[in-house]
Amino acid sequence: MGTASVPSAAAVGKLVDLNSSLLAVGPLAAWPNGGSMGGSFKADVAPVVESVAGVKGVIFDGSSVMDGPIVPLFMTGDAGRPRRPSGRSGVMNWR
Repeated sequence: MGTASVPSAAAVGKLVDLNSSLLAVGPLAAWPNGGSMGGSFKADVAPVVESVAGVKGVIFDGSSVMDGPIVPLFMTGDAGRPRRPSGRSGVMNWR
């Protein structure tokens, strides 16, 4: 197994940039990543996009799950893809 070199933060920029403002209201099957990593987060169990007082947000109800795109090797070693396990957690984990 090779070793991945770690680029500077300036060279990478934002890896993940999720913006709910352009999403359609309703179930969210895929959420495009505007960050340098690209790809999109795809729903296993779809969260819902809602608009409250004119501001859109994504509601994770505790059973909603989204799988993320393949991440750069320097971040994960051999751990795989990011996953948002549930609406109760604001933390990405790796599986």
